Amino acid sequence: LYKSSKWINMLCTKFDRRIDLEYANSTQISDVIESITNKTEKKKWNEMFSGFRSAWTSLWSQVNALECQELPKEMKSLAMERGASISFCLPTGSDQGLCPSALLHLMITRHNLFVTSFKDVMGIKEEEEAQPIPLTNLTEEQMIEYDLEQELSPILHRFFDHPLLYQETTQAPIS
Repeated sequence: LYKSSKWINMLCTKFDRRIDLEYANSTQISDVIESITNKTEKKKWNEMFSGFRSAWTSLWSQVNALECQELPKEMKSLAMERGASISFCLPTGSDQGLCPSALLHLMITRHNLFVTSFKDVMGIKEEEEAQPIPLTNLTEEQMIEYDLEQELSPILHRFFDHPLLYQETTQAPIS
């Protein structure tokens, strides 16, 4: 979530409403990254795009709409690669601009559901409602980062293969 939101934020900051849809459609992600001349900055851009691409690859098939707006079906099969158009990474209110917003919305919803479920399991009660953090203020330290396929999935698969079974125990005879 952090790297995805950071990637989108970096693009929005770089172009700051100075480009039109035609330019966004004709400009590839690789063009943007290669235009960065500072090695440290280029490394950061590559890292943030890599995080965005990873989230897209893992979750894009589960994104169907953004609130009430359905995504066009032809966008469902889009692979997020360096050759893709930046128009799929810049949030707008229509067409391919719905894609990054819909992806972030799904990730935020799942993040908040996970945190709420964890607090319920742990019995954590808050005295006052938690204040949401805008994505523009999000820091890496506020996120749990893990590789779903390499780190979390192997642990969870052990439980998928052997679900628990509830059986009533026999009552001990008490006299």
